[in-house]
Amino acid sequence: MIQSVIVDGKAIHFQQKAAGANDFSNEYRIDSLPRIMTVYFSGRIRPEDFPKTISTMNMMTSEVVELTDVIDWFPRMKTSGPFTYVLQAEAPSKFGLITNGSNINETESKGWRRITAQSLKPGYGISLLGSPGLKKSSLESDGYSIEIFYNKLPGSYVDSMKVDLLKTLQFYHQLYGSPGAHHLVRIIYSPRPAGGYARGSIIVVSEKYAVEQRLLKYGYARDFRLNAHEIAHFWSKANTSTPDDWINEGFAEFSALLATEKFVGNSFADVLTDEYRGIVENTKTQTAIVETSNDSWEREVNRYYKPALMFIEMRKKYGDEKLKQFFTDLCTRCDEGRSATTELILDVVEKNLGSEAKDYLNETLHRKVWNINSSEKKSVSVVDSTLIGTWSGPLTQFGATTKFVLHIAVKDGIVVPTLDSPDQNAFGIALSDFLQNNASISFKLGIASAVFHGIVDRNTKIITGVWTQRGVDYTLNLSKQ
Repeated sequence: MIQSVIVDGKAIHFQQKAAGANDFSNEYRIDSLPRIMTVYFSGRIRPEDFPKTISTMNMMTSEVVELTDVIDWFPRMKTSGPFTYVLQAEAPSKFGLITNGSNINETESKGWRRITAQSLKPGYGISLLGSPGLKKSSLESDGYSIEIFYNKLPGSYVDSMKVDLLKTLQFYHQLYGSPGAHHLVRIIYSPRPAGGYARGSIIVVSEKYAVEQRLLKYGYARDFRLNAHEIAHFWSKANTSTPDDWINEGFAEFSALLATEKFVGNSFADVLTDEYRGIVENTKTQTAIVETSNDSWEREVNRYYKPALMFIEMRKKYGDEKLKQFFTDLCTRCDEGRSATTELILDVVEKNLGSEAKDYLNETLHRKVWNINSSEKKSVSVVDSTLIGTWSGPLTQFGATTKFVLHIAVKDGIVVPTLDSPDQNAFGIALSDFLQNNASISFKLGIASAVFHGIVDRNTKIITGVWTQRGVDYTLNLSKQ
């Protein structure tokens, strides 16, 4: 994909990453730190290159081009600095091209569109997403802007979402302070089948998920919550490659809960809280929050749901104003150039909420087994009784077959879905976004960036389904045991 890399006007040579390699094969030493680094794509994004998956979130298909980790493709520099990245790319005119940088130039000629964009400020990465037929809807108020790019969603749905998300951006500003350069947020409803992520001012979510959800009772609310979670990452400052990443995800999940409560309503906020409690109580993990690794199957429950419950409990104990004071102080310290760490969190908690709060937080972060007080639970709707039980079936990927076992249980009125993968020695994996609509069911496995969609045949007791992981569909049929 990359033709050349230009540093301060001079080309440097590099090699593409070899298959299976963890890093580029060459490193370069530059005596004086470059101010401008430009990456040129070789030729154009061509239909004959489809499909091509480069990494988890870098792919090319006839429906979407996602190059979300472009700076990771650059040769590793032994001397690093606050580079300003400039990106050029060409694609067929039908592709709308969007970046998380500031557009320097965009031209169109003879059926091709070329875009040149620069990172918002030194040290910021730059990404590119393109998709045919993208429409744009935007809203601006008090110096904040929301841009939503979409294709199949109704315009009225998008209009409601942009209003609520602009309010959310302003709400977070009131709670946590200014988000720095991120006064413009671009939400892209991508054709990607599942997942969501933030790259600078770009937030990419699944349009397929939103379309499927929007007619369900809490469909809009779930889609809003996902977007609000990603926006909250503009304020989270922990290192994502360390166990301190619980701060990023727990902070974002709790922030999304507050935004949901304020702009969507208490009813769905209560449903979310009940889902957190149900998943946490019934997971079989005995790993502490601060001991959870990036590649662990326990990552989602330990970095998203447990910290969210922890902040919910702190809100009960200390009230909204004191918790707001704590978060504002934390964000202020991070704005001074410090990364958010567990140690820093404990220090800020003690300063704002006292030693008792620090002890509670420290104990919770190191707790191995969680027991949720049943008096705190509220009843929610249950699934069709024919679904309750154990379902199993084989999933074949890359020539290897793995057995999956799906457990659907209801405890105290709360639906508790979990997944086992015995061949991988993983049991009780928490699932999220479990939904049933007549004969259709779906759920998400966040740690694997996977979504399952299935149709239930009550006579044969078979769920005929598709397991979608990183943009690729696999057959997964489950039989009731």
